[in-house]
Amino acid sequence: MSTKNFSAVWIKSREPYDTRSRSKILCNLYKNNKEVFQNILDLGGGTGSFLRWCHANNIEYDRFLITDHNQTLLNRFYRISKKFFSEEHINFIKHSDLSYRLERKKTQKISKINLKKQEIMKTMELMNNYNLISLSAVSDLLSKDYIKKLLDKVHEGKYIYFSICFDGNVKWKRSNKYDKYIISMFNKHQLQQKTLGMALGSNSIKIIKEMSLKREYKVTTADSSWILQSDSSDSRDFQLSYLNTIYRPLKKYELIDSAILNEWFIMRSKDIQLKKSQIRVGHKDLLIKT
Repeated sequence: MSTKNFSAVWIKSREPYDTRSRSKILCNLYKNNKEVFQNILDLGGGTGSFLRWCHANNIEYDRFLITDHNQTLLNRFYRISKKFFSEEHINFIKHSDLSYRLERKKTQKISKINLKKQEIMKTMELMNNYNLISLSAVSDLLSKDYIKKLLDKVHEGKYIYFSICFDGNVKWKRSNKYDKYIISMFNKHQLQQKTLGMALGSNSIKIIKEMSLKREYKVTTADSSWILQSDSSDSRDFQLSYLNTIYRPLKKYELIDSAILNEWFIMRSKDIQLKKSQIRVGHKDLLIKT
């Protein structure tokens, strides 16, 4: 399976877990200040899962722009969203592959949605045209330099929402003697040179918060951890997929003890198959007011 296809499959499979796990930070803000949500920019938005989460939580908006560097993911937006909105009884109208309109039957609210293929660094020129800037499940891939540029670029009074940020903690209900070693190696492996520079990995939460507070921005944090079960076929499939997101990169990691890694993977896979595996994958949401 190509990286591009695996990415699309993985993003589709994780959406229900992200939807359930997101905190209520934005919902609470929406109750108090709906104007913030008039214009939303979703950076690295993929197939539009954050937009669908907004609708599932009754968050309305005027304009919503989804940007992503991966055209394969953007191409899936229409098919996935069409099914979602038909179940929500919302008119979802396609003007072109990059332009859509929503008409809510209950409130008569009309919203515009646009897609844009663009690298995340090049979207900085767009940011101040929007009230709310969202980055979902990408903080661990970003560099300190990118965070600095992002925080410095955004004007006063804007909101930046980092959601589903991996905090480096993975805990199984049934512990294994190798868990601590494997997760420590996984966290170390994540600190690598990526497209935007040296990735922050699980340190991203601490660094984003520190850099925001240094600029006297207001930061609100909340838990958005996944709780993964193994009591159904779907949940076992997803757990195994998640297990592979740890195992596959570590297989190629020169610092890992391969024998320990393989033994751990076999034992963890068996627990999933036996319906005995429950995992808590640590995530945090951060809402920054500049």
